Amino acid sequence: MSDEYVPPFQVTEEITSLTIEIGQYVGSITAFESLHPNPVLRKVLAGTMGITRGRWNA
Repeated sequence: MSDEYVPPFQVTEEITSLTIEIGQYVGSITAFESLHPNPVLRKVLAGTMGITRGRWNA
């Protein structure tokens, strides 16, 4: 008996593509579920980024 495992199917380009697509869907579902149901928007002050009145602070 051979020690090498032979799966009962052949890995094809289609199987690989479908596997990748399923992984992307699972990832997007996981990311979506981790979002807060009621997000809180906050105001970013212009001074926090070094920008005041449309000019960069040097």
